[in-house]
Amino acid sequence: MRRNLASKILVLSIALLFLLTGCALKSIPDNLFSEGLLAIEKDGRYGYLDTKGNKVIDFYFDEAYAFNGKYAIIVRNNGYNIIDKSGITQFDDDLDYLYFDYETGYLWYVKDELLGLMKTNGDIVVEAKYELTVEDDYSSSLESFSYFQEGLARVVKNGKFGYIDKTGEIIIDFDYEDAGHFSQGLAYYANSEGKYGYINKKGEIIISPKYDYAEEFNLNKQAIVADITTEYDYIYALINKDGEEIIGSLSDIEDHNDIYIVIKDEKCYLINTKGKMISEDIFNDFAEMGEFILLAVLNDDYDATAITIFKLNGDVYYELTENEVSGEELADFFAIDDKLYLLFKPKSGSTITLKLKKDTWTFEADSVNDIHGKYVITERNDEYGVRTFKDAMVIDYLYDYIWAYDDGYFLARLDGKIGILNERGKTIAEFLYTSCNTDINSYNK
Repeated sequence: MRRNLASKILVLSIALLFLLTGCALKSIPDNLFSEGLLAIEKDGRYGYLDTKGNKVIDFYFDEAYAFNGKYAIIVRNNGYNIIDKSGITQFDDDLDYLYFDYETGYLWYVKDELLGLMKTNGDIVVEAKYELTVEDDYSSSLESFSYFQEGLARVVKNGKFGYIDKTGEIIIDFDYEDAGHFSQGLAYYANSEGKYGYINKKGEIIISPKYDYAEEFNLNKQAIVADITTEYDYIYALINKDGEEIIGSLSDIEDHNDIYIVIKDEKCYLINTKGKMISEDIFNDFAEMGEFILLAVLNDDYDATAITIFKLNGDVYYELTENEVSGEELADFFAIDDKLYLLFKPKSGSTITLKLKKDTWTFEADSVNDIHGKYVITERNDEYGVRTFKDAMVIDYLYDYIWAYDDGYFLARLDGKIGILNERGKTIAEFLYTSCNTDINSYNK
């Protein structure tokens, strides 16, 4: 069950999020090229370039996606297929929809509005016979589909949810009004009365259905559940795999690995996995920044007067001084892996300052767009360039926008077209292209 209510956390965090508008997060690998190739669009058609900017697959396709191993999904005339690295399609007939299953490497496919499972060599594992529910119609997003997790996949038949294994065998029958994916050996389910509980991989009830809302169990073997008090009001709790309540009577709670943000009596707190408070001060606002959580104290005008930055293990990473918080110079935050940079922009002048705890760097620029390894993407007079922390320019201020990638390439936009630059600033793909795609799956049909 995906949370679709108006969370009180979101209401309380508006003020601080105004301060953080435009903040940069980068904590997961992000390569421009997948398997040495990039799906890129030119004149309304997609093809593929290699890392030297050479065209290796011509612009045949309406849409194209990143390679996942030997194959990539493409679209032509609204039909889905996969191609190998020579650009040859693998299936005789196109499908209504395709997406890769991350756990098995198989392909989920849609034919005649029914869902099936196949291997990349075309062997059918499960004929297209499972339903796409009205709520989870495949035109909405990939997340709505079935996928394997811990060896089982949730599927729908006759409006009821059940589970299959990777051979297509039905492991848990179609008995549930709603169901989640397995995590820590359990999955939530809903009975005919709309109450949620948890089952194991044999379909045995482990936690009886008594909740109005339930989430998957996390790595700490804990899950968030809730009961409805009014039409728009939920009371949340944190439980263990035995169904025992760790902490309850919460207005809201969010899971962040080893700590949780909770809202109670319109105040924000951090608690650990034992339900104990680990933020001593009283906060009334928060923001999530990659590997960090910022808790803030607001005055009557909803301006932040104090901000404490926590790491996800609950340790205090940095406490902003009152001058840093209230001064108009604090312009942005950048969470990059396990580091959090503060950007200060004075009211006047042509310099900006990045601060990382005791380290500071000052640049001749108007703003910072991103930080990537040893590079800082900065903006001046509405043009973007790339420099090192030692303030050496790698890419001059020429471009409308620049994106950095983990495999050492920069994607840049110039006069409405995109091109590719390497770490020396050399152009390896001219500015001839409209867009590119680094995802292996289509998230919207």
